[in-house]
Formats: sequence, C-alpha cells, structure tokens
Amino acid sequence: MADSDFPQPISSTKAWHSEPYPSSLTVPSCGATGIENAIAITFAKADAKSVSILRRQAGKLRLGAAKISNTVPLGGNTQVLHETADILDPVQLAAAVRSIAGKVGKIDVFIANAGSVAQLGPLVDQNVDHGYAVGKAASLKMLDYLAAENPHVYVVNVQPGWVASSLNGYQNEAPDSADLPGQFYVWLASPEAMFLQGKFVWANWDAQELLQRADEIPNSKPLTGSWTVFPCEIHC
Repeated sequence: MADSDFPQPISSTKAWHSEPYPSSLTVPSCGATGIENAIAITFAKADAKSVSILRRQAGKLRLGAAKISNTVPLGGNTQVLHETADILDPVQLAAAVRSIAGKVGKIDVFIANAGSVAQLGPLVDQNVDHGYAVGKAASLKMLDYLAAENPHVYVVNVQPGWVASSLNGYQNEAPDSADLPGQFYVWLASPEAMFLQGKFVWANWDAQELLQRADEIPNSKPLTGSWTVFPCEIHC
C-alpha cells in the first residue's frame, strides 16, 4: 500500500505532532525504540517512585528493565521492577500485579499497551482471525464503561500514534517517534490533564491546545465512544 493510500487522521487540535515538542508539559526525549519502553523510560526520567513492566518473554523483559534503569537521572530514586507474565493468562497477570504491589505499594498509573495488529488493508481482505479494528472498538467501549462505573478512577483511552515497532513489523510508513506517546502519557498522569477523564485522545494532539479547552471538554460528547441514534419512525 502506497503512502498516499493511508487515510489522514482527523485531529482535534490544529497542531499535529509526530516528534516530541518543546513544552513545559514534557520531559527530555529518551530515544527509546518501542512504545512500551519509551513510556517506561519517560516516566523514569520524570522521577517516578517506581516503574514496573510486564512481558511474556523473560529475555526481552530483562533487557527492557536494564535500559530503563540506565536512564534514571543521576540522584534519582526510581525503582525499576519487572515481572514475567502472559497478559492472556489472568492467573499469571494477577500474580505479577500482586507481586509488584507487594514491593511498591499502591499502583498509581497502569498503562495497558499490549496488543496485536493485522496487515493494514481493506476489511474484506483481512483474515477472519484478525479482528483488530473490531477489537479496538470493543476496547474503547470497555474503557468507557470502566470510567462510568468507577468515577474515582481516572481513565483515558489513548491512540499512541503510528510508531514503527515489532508489533507492526517496523513499518517504513510509520511516521511517529516512540518518544511522543511516552511524553504524552507522563502529561496525562499529571493533575492538569484530569479534565480528560473518560475521553479518547491521540498522542499526536497538542497538549497546550487541549488545555485551552479544559472547561469545554469534560461535559461534551466529542472524544468519547458514544454514538447518536435517531428514532426510525422520525428519520427513516
């Protein structure tokens, strides 16, 4: 598929970013490869009390943890932990989270970044086993329900951008830096981003522009997974 065949995403801000950008909201670029490493490293650079990562492959897990530890600022106290777990195995996952919580206490930020992706292309050409878009839509609604049922939990659904990674075979067409979602997630965890509770956002959007709409966004329909339904007897 040629570059021109990919649809242009619709942005909720005038500025669209593919690289980290100078802002009071961000921390220095980490230069990591892979979205999950970039996110973890950026939190470590922001002096988080602890950063923990889960992964199925123990070897890659240890390498990732070492890379994160090496980026902790001089004098920083960030504790870096890792646990081996298959996220498709609820027993393994629960045990890993309990182990981490037992070492660091209450978990303040949980980032669900695992997933899979099929080859890009028209839906009719996809293998029936690769319901990626359908799965993403279901995930969007699941997080909507999670936010609605647990108003005490701050939930934001994030499209991290199109980043070349092992997940998509390091696609040459992917224009976004892994550092961009890393920095955006750190900002989302800050108190000033709490107005995005229950919303769907892109890491490519400009944080300052979103802040300017902080009074408008919380009670508006945009940036949610809702659909408007018209009664058939009136509009059909």
